[in-house]
Formats: sequence, structure tokens, C-alpha cells
Amino acid sequence: MLQCNFCGKECKNNNSLRNHERLCKLNENRQQSSLVQFRKDNPTPWNAGLTKELDQRIATKAKNESSRRLGKPNPISDDARAKLRNLAKERNLGGYNPTGGRGKKGWYCGYWCDSSWELAWVIYQLDRGLVFVKNTVRFQYTYDNKLRNYIPDFFIPATNTYVEIKGYRSAQFDAKVAEFPHSLVVVYENDMLDILQYVVAKHGKEFTALYNQETS
Repeated sequence: MLQCNFCGKECKNNNSLRNHERLCKLNENRQQSSLVQFRKDNPTPWNAGLTKELDQRIATKAKNESSRRLGKPNPISDDARAKLRNLAKERNLGGYNPTGGRGKKGWYCGYWCDSSWELAWVIYQLDRGLVFVKNTVRFQYTYDNKLRNYIPDFFIPATNTYVEIKGYRSAQFDAKVAEFPHSLVVVYENDMLDILQYVVAKHGKEFTALYNQETS
């Protein structure tokens, strides 16, 4: 058994032992990493005293964060978004497909959820007694001079309303909404805050572990 001569920690091999002892906190002659030395010589953070009015990096970060929180169009360029969209098509992502989409997906009480947000929305609405179904109906819209299909996430029969769980807006999503022929409720990040708080309080932060369970 290989153990550190300073702290007694067990190491897997001689190389691991040498590296550990070289940096061991109980070793009075331990080697100081360049990062630690840099922090000792320069204890002040790079952005100390800077504001978005004085520094472009902070201004850009603040703008992006504000857009994300307020549900405004994402600052990603149209070209970058097009590349992501093409990559998603190549990997067969998106649409009402249990093997597609992004995020933590799974079945809950008979509802397929493409993300943890959709799962939280389903849990919240089931607890409220709302009657809804997973939508599979495609609606056509035009974007970038091309005819495309849009599939909202859920449908509420009682009010003939479709529901979309959306983290952010984009020019393409705005085109979907503009041409949508029925009532559509878009649930943005701010709208999800109370729902997520409710679900986390009831089931904990790892509520996606509820996937494949038949009852809530």
C-alpha cells in the first residue's frame, strides 16, 4: 500500500504518490503551482471596479444574461443558429421523437417529456388537475423562404389551446408564432420559476429521477 509520508493518503501507484507528495498541503516544502503564485502576487480580480459602461466584456455578458432572463431573442447569430439547426438534423434531433431532442428526456405518467422543464410543467399541471395531452399535430410555417413544420409541446382540449415550453426566443420561433392558426401559450423561463420551485420543493432537485414512474 502506497501512502503519503505527510498526510497518509493512499495512492494508486508510485507516479500518483510522487505527484501528491509534491503538492501535499502538509509538506512544508511543497511546490507552489503557478496559479497559486499568481493569486498571491495579484489578489485583485481582473474585473474589480469595472462596470458594463467601462468594459465591453462585462457589457456583452450583461446583455446576454439579460436577454436570457427576460425571454428576449437569444444573442446567437442567425448563421450560428443555422449551423446548430443543420447539426441537429444530421443527428436526427428534435421533433416528437422519443430518441430525439435535447436535455433530460423520458416518460412520466404516460406523457413523453423532451426536457426537465417539460417534466416540471407536466408534474405541476397534473397536480392541479389540468387535462392536457402531448401534442403530435404538425403546423406549417415559413421561415427563410422555406416551408417548415412546427409541433407545439402540449394541447389543452378544454380551451383549444396549445402550449410551448420555451427557454428563449429567436427569429425562427417568432415566425412560428406569427403564423400559428390557433391559441398558443408560450411558457418562457420567467414563467417556469414558480413551477420549478413547486416541483423541487415536492420532489427535490433530482426530480428527473421520476421518469418512467406511473404515478406522481
